[in-house]
Amino acid sequence: MKNHFLNKLSSVIIVMICVLSGVLSVPQPVKALQDTGNINIQMAPFAEGTELGLYDIGRYISGFELDAFFKESGVDLRNAKNASDLVEAANALLKYIEDFEGPEPVARARVDSTGTAKFMGVNADYKLYLIAQTSDKNTIAISPMIVEMPYYTKISGEYLYNMKIQAKYFDTRGKDKLSAIVLDKICPKGNPLRNAMFTFEQKMYYTNERTIPDEVETGEDKHGKFYWKRLSKSMATNENGQIVIEDLPFGVYRFREYRAPTGFLLDTTPIIAHVDTYGTVKINEDGVYVIDEGVPEMLIFENQPKPDPCNSDPCGQSSTPCSNPCESKPSSPSDISYPSVPSDISYPSDISYPSYPSDISFPSFPSYPDISYPSSSEPDISYPDISYPDVSYPDISYPDVSYPDVSYPGVSYPSVSYPSVSYPQIVPNGKGNSVVYTGDDAGRYILTSGIVIVSFSSAIVLVFAGRKKKKQ
Repeated sequence: MKNHFLNKLSSVIIVMICVLSGVLSVPQPVKALQDTGNINIQMAPFAEGTELGLYDIGRYISGFELDAFFKESGVDLRNAKNASDLVEAANALLKYIEDFEGPEPVARARVDSTGTAKFMGVNADYKLYLIAQTSDKNTIAISPMIVEMPYYTKISGEYLYNMKIQAKYFDTRGKDKLSAIVLDKICPKGNPLRNAMFTFEQKMYYTNERTIPDEVETGEDKHGKFYWKRLSKSMATNENGQIVIEDLPFGVYRFREYRAPTGFLLDTTPIIAHVDTYGTVKINEDGVYVIDEGVPEMLIFENQPKPDPCNSDPCGQSSTPCSNPCESKPSSPSDISYPSVPSDISYPSDISYPSYPSDISFPSFPSYPDISYPSSSEPDISYPDISYPDVSYPDISYPDVSYPDVSYPGVSYPSVSYPSVSYPQIVPNGKGNSVVYTGDDAGRYILTSGIVIVSFSSAIVLVFAGRKKKKQ
């Protein structure tokens, strides 16, 4: 994760009569001509009493290198190509000191009545310094700056040990103690990332532990005990990758990502914002929030893309995109030759298709044999040719019968409706194998004989036969 603090201020360094470009310019070092030097920071007289600090951040060896504490800051001065790069590096280093309680200044100086802060007798053994404001910013806000000692002038080839630097500053007198924060979410190529989700919290100091809400993160620093107060549990970056908070009281705040944009790794590292200077923002012609006035907090937070087997790049350039993230999609070879379709193909025009035969005869609907029931003394009962519902008969086992499916092509069978029939109830009479038969005619009969099974065609009919006698 790279976390930058970008402030759109710049500083003009005036060394003797030379206006320097702001780019670090010391060549391969030679033995220093003197051990110490002087640095004078000039600004307006109304800044009298403002304190500045001189931080020892590194030196020139085979190139400018930061000291051990600053190596994890993500700042690489070897990539500084112009004054804007140095301004960004200075702000990032100062923020790193504030966030991680870095080293104290090796020297301090207050602005006098002429508007000048003087650092005298500074170590000049190819040192690299950060100069930043250490007092409150109720009157003036001074941009931090990086200074090399000595300074090598490319024009004359000389090493300069006495420097005058015109600081860039902002007059905060009469301004409300309000500012703004702009968080820019980007990918490694600098493209904005939308729909990154953050929480937003404020650092609150306390003396009575009973005032601390439940389930909050607590800590202690040089200012005392504190906890993080939740101001918003969900804030999303917009289509330009920005979160903007305006009219924010001075204080220390932090963002923490809880959901990364699609295709990127989640980074829960807190992003700390020290809001201590008046500032406002505005929207430019591209719909992007930029500095309007003062010194608002401008934060840049970078997300790394997830490893992708397709070698696709969610940051804006795709080399081999594929739809399945779990498997690679091979690229199509460019040297495949497909055969051409001949243009002289003749199709026969005299193709005859067989006609459907008209003399197909379909079998007639089968006729079922007449069923004759044995004569008996009981009243005649006419049983329609229907399918019977399931009846439970005592002590009778019926063989399983499989009826073949018969499909008759092209035959339409008339629908037949069968009359509703009420079937008599058969119940045991408790006398051996006999059963009591109850008919609809209110007569009661006793079935004393067995069962007749009549089979024909594709159906089996079970018929109770025997002698029935009227029970008195």
